[in-house]
Amino acid sequence: MGLGDVVDGIIELYRTRARLVLGISAVLQGPVVIIDLILGAGMVDQLSMMVGFDVLDPPVPLPTSLPPLDPQAVWGFLGMAGAMVLIATVAGGLTTAALAVAIGEARLGRRPTLRGVFSRVLRRLGALVVTMLTVVGVITAGVVGGLLLVAAIVSLAPDPAAGGLPVFLGLVAAVGVVVLLTFLGLRWALWPQVVLLDGGAGITALGRSFRLVAGSTWRVLGYALAFGLATGILTQLLGQLGGIVVGLVTGPADTPGTLLRVIWAAAITIVMAPVVPAAMTLLYLDLRLRRGEPAPTD
Repeated sequence: MGLGDVVDGIIELYRTRARLVLGISAVLQGPVVIIDLILGAGMVDQLSMMVGFDVLDPPVPLPTSLPPLDPQAVWGFLGMAGAMVLIATVAGGLTTAALAVAIGEARLGRRPTLRGVFSRVLRRLGALVVTMLTVVGVITAGVVGGLLLVAAIVSLAPDPAAGGLPVFLGLVAAVGVVVLLTFLGLRWALWPQVVLLDGGAGITALGRSFRLVAGSTWRVLGYALAFGLATGILTQLLGQLGGIVVGLVTGPADTPGTLLRVIWAAAITIVMAPVVPAAMTLLYLDLRLRRGEPAPTD
């Protein structure tokens, strides 16, 4: 499948299975929008406490100095940011898994239902959680280990600010860690599809994804970037357009206008969230075909 074939496949999926696709996205992504709004408001409050003014209505001119950092505000901000990342990761994995089931069933000529899809995902929920924790654990360990390695190398320099060989080697190590973690992320990109359509969990599922992507790493990267950027740009454009229209109709500070903006943002997220998981699932099926493997039947 070329890029155009994948695009056609996504369009066909939305055309013939729109209720199922949007239903999956609404169940898994709709709550994320609400939670993100709540956590986002809290992060704004914590950030305002850290800088000493309302970041949504900053003074003019801006202060030339900031107050001493409040540790409670810093930890509150980091905690909310971490919670948003965790929730997005979990919701994204579950969305991808559910869409993998729906697409796999549709490709076999079956008519998957929302209840049937989620029933199958729930049966594999333990395997999904184990594999997700494995991925997060390895990536986190890689980041922490990389930071410690870079710090240890740079500390060998008499004056790190002045540069020198240790600083150069530290930069090389940092780039190497980023490249390695990116490589692993790409090779493991198909783990939700593997867990639901191939079986297995944890290291077994990650190994299966690693082997499937082998020889197609650049293709996976290109497709992920292409569809990720396209959906991100389109989401922003539609969001801005909706905000302008709502502002013209209701006014910028009107309560109904705020509610309409939230509803519009949730609707855009629900519509656009399945695009990248659907593209990666079609790519997963294509990689199986390239290896001479039949389509998964269960």
